[in-house]
Amino acid sequence: MAQTSTTHRQRILDKIELNHDVNRWLIDKPEDYTFQPGQAAELALDKERYRDDPRPFTFTSLPEDPYLEFTIKTYPERDGVTDRLDGFSPGDYVLLSDPFGAIQYKGEGTVIAGGAGVTPFISILRQRVNMGDMGTNRLIFANDRAEDVFLKDEFDRLMGDRVLYLLSQEDAPFAERGKVNKALLTEHCSDFADQYFYLCGPPGMGESLKRGLIELGAEEDKIIHEDWSG
Repeated sequence: MAQTSTTHRQRILDKIELNHDVNRWLIDKPEDYTFQPGQAAELALDKERYRDDPRPFTFTSLPEDPYLEFTIKTYPERDGVTDRLDGFSPGDYVLLSDPFGAIQYKGEGTVIAGGAGVTPFISILRQRVNMGDMGTNRLIFANDRAEDVFLKDEFDRLMGDRVLYLLSQEDAPFAERGKVNKALLTEHCSDFADQYFYLCGPPGMGESLKRGLIELGAEEDKIIHEDWSG
């Protein structure tokens, strides 16, 4: 594992389908294993030829849960870990690294996520609700089509009317048609200088949004972003 010298061989407990290409994976939790919401670990498949090809995935469970949960989108065209993992099932084993730093919650603001880029925020938002401290946090969740949206019921429960779904390629009753850009941010956000912005999506999304947010008055040190390709 590239991130840490410790490797844990852990059993897959369950696989739960969330939509056509996203699954929730429950992994047996190592003893005394701890992490912070927003952190990630590297996973590799415990099978010949795959053990030396780990990839980072964010925890979507809470630190106190008795298992580890990863919410993972499959990319068949890449012939990578996500596609190979889709052929695994409960009872199979994965190799798990120790946790390492990723996106951290710093204060109230707006989460802007594209597709699987929402996964780093799932544990963070769940923790805010459990602490009774969701505050004024908002979520903008952008996808191509309605079938690409996952965990909608949970986001509705966590965020109430402070979640905005965007679809770029079709209309749906629950979503607004469009993409995340300066015009949309101007329409749906205010007080740009007085909040944090958390950005995660396909490579390149974060940098372009960061430039737009700064032009709208957001403070650069309050923009936290990470490209997400897995």
